[in-house]
Amino acid sequence: MAQVMEEVVSIGKGSEVSTGRGSYKAVSHDDVTALLHKPLIKNGIVAIPSMVSHDLEIGKNSKGNTVYISKAWAEVTFYNVAAPGDSLSVKCFSMGFDSQDKGPGKAYSMAVKYCLLKAFMLESCDEEEQRIRDEEIKIKSDPFIKVKSDYLALLNDFYDLADIPKTEIEKAKKMSMQEMSQEIANLQEELNERNKLNG
Repeated sequence: MAQVMEEVVSIGKGSEVSTGRGSYKAVSHDDVTALLHKPLIKNGIVAIPSMVSHDLEIGKNSKGNTVYISKAWAEVTFYNVAAPGDSLSVKCFSMGFDSQDKGPGKAYSMAVKYCLLKAFMLESCDEEEQRIRDEEIKIKSDPFIKVKSDYLALLNDFYDLADIPKTEIEKAKKMSMQEMSQEIANLQEELNERNKLNG
């Protein structure tokens, strides 16, 4: 393992990932396995991946379409060919989003990718974490985004995760930050009263 780590230090972004709001560069499962394949063989190491667990949830995207959310734990066990009893296992978690049946495969592949990246401490040079940081910075710099997010979450609770009426969405679009904050307080009060009656 140490010899592989000495040979392979970092991996570049080889894949373009498309989203509904554009695209970004990322390190794919195939990029990582291609980089490590020869060094592993050269040093007598066999890597056996397996899925430890998998959960499936059904949600809605911003357009109201059904999205299948796969959550997977993967484990990769590295075996020393010269001494099969000498092994090391690494577990990682990942999620895959898809509108059809590709979610489990996406989640499993990404979890295996992370196992390989972390096991060999590879610098991924990936934009994925930077995108998350950029979103966090955006939310911190614009407090109205956080208020909108809280309001939508509260509407989901208020309508018991059913489809939110279009009238509510249209009303929200026209609200100022102060009006929305007041509406959040009103909704929370109504929810509390409803919970007391149901409790």
